[in-house]
Amino acid sequence: MFAAVVAGTVYGPTLAIGGAMPILPAVIVVRIALSHGPVSGNVLGFCGGLLIDVTSLQWFGSTMFVGSLVGYSVGSMRERIVLDSPVARLAVLLVAATVWSAGVVSIRSIASPTPPPDTFSLSLGHGLYTALIGGAWWAVSGLARAVFGLRSVWRAQS
Repeated sequence: MFAAVVAGTVYGPTLAIGGAMPILPAVIVVRIALSHGPVSGNVLGFCGGLLIDVTSLQWFGSTMFVGSLVGYSVGSMRERIVLDSPVARLAVLLVAATVWSAGVVSIRSIASPTPPPDTFSLSLGHGLYTALIGGAWWAVSGLARAVFGLRSVWRAQS
């Protein structure tokens, strides 16, 4: 999680396309929430949000709150998702990252005197970019696990 936050903070502006940056901690939160459940997703979302809030100079606590909600929500839905389907996992990541971004922008706009940017298009851009990066990462790590004979990380654990 720490590495994802540091990479997003350091390289995020460089990787930005049209103002959209990948939310790298969301990839980890969604992965853990899907395989370990709502409590793990909630705790990891909180920790990831805390790290992001510490590194940003924006309204403190907004990312912790939204990360916790996203982690818990994704973990609660894991029984209804076909984890063996990469398309389903990407769809969940897309929705989770879009909601994460929209939630943070909406909360921060409450305290801001200037109106927020077009929240939906910017959040959808963040979500798409995060889903592409996360999908690529999940594919590469799955391939590496297959090559080395390790078990799949997508099997739900009790």
